[in-house]
Amino acid sequence: MEVLALKVKSKHFIMVFDSCFSGSLFNVVRAAPVDISEKSARPVRQFITAGGAGEQVPDQSVFKAVFLQGISGDADLNADGYVTGSELGMHLQEKVVNYTRGGQHPQYGKINNPKLDRGDFIFVPPQAPEKKMAVKRTPEAIEPQATPRALESGSAEGQDDRVASIPREARTPHQVLKRGQGPFVLDDFEDRDLWSQNFYDKWSRHKKGRARINVSADTSQAADGTSCAMKIEYKLNVKSVVSVRIGIRAPCINESHGQRAYDLSRFNSITFFLKGEKDPSFLSKPNKILATLMCYSAAAKSKNGKLAQYYHRSKVVPDKEWKKIEIPFDDFVPSMWTRNKVVDYPPKPDLAKVLQIVFIVSSFGGDGGYPDSNTIWIDEIVLQ
Repeated sequence: MEVLALKVKSKHFIMVFDSCFSGSLFNVVRAAPVDISEKSARPVRQFITAGGAGEQVPDQSVFKAVFLQGISGDADLNADGYVTGSELGMHLQEKVVNYTRGGQHPQYGKINNPKLDRGDFIFVPPQAPEKKMAVKRTPEAIEPQATPRALESGSAEGQDDRVASIPREARTPHQVLKRGQGPFVLDDFEDRDLWSQNFYDKWSRHKKGRARINVSADTSQAADGTSCAMKIEYKLNVKSVVSVRIGIRAPCINESHGQRAYDLSRFNSITFFLKGEKDPSFLSKPNKILATLMCYSAAAKSKNGKLAQYYHRSKVVPDKEWKKIEIPFDDFVPSMWTRNKVVDYPPKPDLAKVLQIVFIVSSFGGDGGYPDSNTIWIDEIVLQ
């Protein structure tokens, strides 16, 4: 198949296999998201298969139904009006696995060729009228033929009432977060830099006290089939803090910042993959990582304005092997800084008014930390 793909003269070429054992065609190589115009300008050879290397797939194809729904607009994961081959692959992986209760695992990727793996196949789905939010009911003709197990889970039934189109003027991170459906990939670092294409913002580093921190994109480390991760190298002295953050930054938060805050109220948790250079042991106890929400509060008062900081109570310490971390938003409580420096703060974060998402390592005893140095990697940060 690779030989045939190399002979094709088209700029963009995608092969879709709805057949048993088709996953053995390739090793998955996830795509690096780039702007649509750049994706369409670069050549590509892509592959999508209905299952894994050792899997049979049913004659009554759930894959086909989800594929057709995907190119009709359901796979437009970032709501930009286009469906890329990479988005379609991610959509198929999530939905087909869900519908079949883990019985079928679609695979997707690009040819292992530096001249033919930088672009992306682009589908332009039909657009609903943009004057109002358009809700489309899935036609019976392409409704997944649910097995009894899939019907039990309720997954297929939940596809009937879904937002099929978001007006162009509403396709901002704020509106996609508030009005979209399903998980939101904050950053998977596949663009190989510290710019979050979905969030339209850049990760920035910060330190307090005598500390050092360096943040970079690292293609030598990646989790869950990705090709890049965010690398954080730090050294903490007494009473110091390092962090990487994304979102609204200002020396003093006021009402105008509150109006620009992100509405995360439809999400229940944040997930990410984590790895550290040090191996936790009796003699080596790496500092925990604090996922943190900075939230606007009209009632809160501090020298930094109307905001409060919240982090999770559960302990998250990096291992030398990748592990997936899931932190429910119900687990977030006011931080030591909030308790000491803020007046009239809410006891729980207002998820409709999130200003920043921050990953913190602290040497303050109140945060459960101590002076230390380490290198950690974070990958695939997703709001669930």
